[in-house]
Amino acid sequence: MQLSALYESFGYKKYRNTRFEEYSFYHDYQGFLAGEGVITFNSADGKLMALKPDMTLSILKNVEIHPDSLSRIYYNENVYRFQQSTREYKEIHQCGLEMIGPMDAFAVGEIVLLALQSLAAVDEDYVLTLSHADLVASVLLTLPVEPRVREQMAVCLQKKNLHDLQQLAEQAGLSGAQSRALEVLSDTAAPLQEAAERLAPLKEPLFGPNTEAGARFLQALEEVRTLHEMFKDTEYRDHLVLDTSILNPVDYYSGIVMQGYVRAVPHMVLAGGRYDRLAEKLRKNVGAMGFAVYLDRLRAYYKTQKPYDVDTLLLYGTDTPVTELMEKRAALQKEGRSLRTEKHVPKGLRARRQLRYTNGQWEECHV
Repeated sequence: MQLSALYESFGYKKYRNTRFEEYSFYHDYQGFLAGEGVITFNSADGKLMALKPDMTLSILKNVEIHPDSLSRIYYNENVYRFQQSTREYKEIHQCGLEMIGPMDAFAVGEIVLLALQSLAAVDEDYVLTLSHADLVASVLLTLPVEPRVREQMAVCLQKKNLHDLQQLAEQAGLSGAQSRALEVLSDTAAPLQEAAERLAPLKEPLFGPNTEAGARFLQALEEVRTLHEMFKDTEYRDHLVLDTSILNPVDYYSGIVMQGYVRAVPHMVLAGGRYDRLAEKLRKNVGAMGFAVYLDRLRAYYKTQKPYDVDTLLLYGTDTPVTELMEKRAALQKEGRSLRTEKHVPKGLRARRQLRYTNGQWEECHV
């Protein structure tokens, strides 16, 4: 199934994109763009413009918000970025969706379901890894360390680098419970319920009974358990994993975050999450969640060569009545078949079947 058709079947409407906006809009959200540069140019009237580096920001800025209903939007567009590590300009083809409005657990579940179905449409061998923006953040924020050390610990968790993480914990003089919490976070990648059960015991020794960070930690676990309940009896159960190495910027993300992988591609092909805090920065007090599928990465590994150029080749001669040819063509088109009409078989054309008008009727020819 085409991704656009999948999203439309859930009531999502296509977003019409312009290729560029004023650079000043993106300048304040470099952190959300994962450190990748914005490609700029000067307009005829002297304004500094930017080729659109991201669809989420543009949609969130321009979407009409309804306080009592959800806006469901999808897109199939190119975005443009300057990759700092390679010093190269990149054109990235994405297909994705955004849900903006009064989010609840069912709405979050819908986004996760569509992410799963998007991956399944590519390959039957896939996995959607989830985390929650507040799971790791709440632990790191409660540690008595400087912001610089906290950032280093976050990098170690992302890379699952337990050795350097233990060194940082020792240098910072962390307690046994605090060091143990970091070790558990660095090594948690498991089915949702199993991962939640492993993380839950961290709460009491780490946060104590009544702390804001502890409440955020428990709320994050509860959201993970809710997703487990939604999908535990479905075909998607074995394709969901909680992985605490997924760390999206907490300045922008506020809930479930996710990354998707398929068998043939050694890179992430889907990314997204809930970004209420980004919406708040844009002065929009709404819930918001979405994801993007990186189509250019998929094309590099999955060849979409069609077995045929057309479904049916209609062959006719000088004795074929024009009305017969027109009626047959209309009938096949009504069935949704692709076709060509020719007097002779074109060189190199691949047709699933050939029909020739002979002796007053259409007969199938051997292909």
